[in-house]
Amino acid sequence: MSNLWAVRVIKILFFLISVSMHAQPMLESGKTIGSGDEYLELSILGYPVQPNSSWQYSQSQLQKQIGICDKWEVRYAFATGQNSERFHLSILAGMQYLIHEEGNWSGSLSATVSYLRGDQIIPQNKFWYSASHISKRNIELNINLGFCQNTFNDPFQPLIAAGWIIPASKSEFIHLEIYLQPGGNSALQIGYDFSKNNHQTLFMIAYNPQGPPAFSLVRSL
Repeated sequence: MSNLWAVRVIKILFFLISVSMHAQPMLESGKTIGSGDEYLELSILGYPVQPNSSWQYSQSQLQKQIGICDKWEVRYAFATGQNSERFHLSILAGMQYLIHEEGNWSGSLSATVSYLRGDQIIPQNKFWYSASHISKRNIELNINLGFCQNTFNDPFQPLIAAGWIIPASKSEFIHLEIYLQPGGNSALQIGYDFSKNNHQTLFMIAYNPQGPPAFSLVRSL
């Protein structure tokens, strides 16, 4: 009986991935991870090749962040996707610099560049400012402002995003994120986040007016 339940859950997850929308970048924190620290995460999601497209594919992305000092952080990411037409590949590298930290506020400037083969998998050339605030109730607010080029042929577009991380318990959190971006790439996301043995798992469901709801899974390794 338990094996049958597990099979049904897996089928539901793959169904949600297969009917997902245009991908959203994960909201960025204004904090750096700290000197000598590393963070590695794996995300699985899916979306149409273009908004409202009938061609869809699932995507996997591996991203690593490395703190080279208290203010500087480097990152790189590797993503692949496959549909019935072609194989998709994206390789990204970037840096983040902490420009201010005072009280419960912190802010940083970040930039990434990427090689792309195929259609959008992860945003290509991106420059943004991110700010983070921790309230007295430990509610975290993250704000992102910047510009993003989704593919080499697209113009740079403004990126505005805000998100709240609300504690539900000591190891469980609710995520609420809002993205405002031209080109049919705006969305509202809500997620459930829990940690076990110092590893974070985040389930996200997103809604975009241009397409059906999307599902994503992010796991720290």
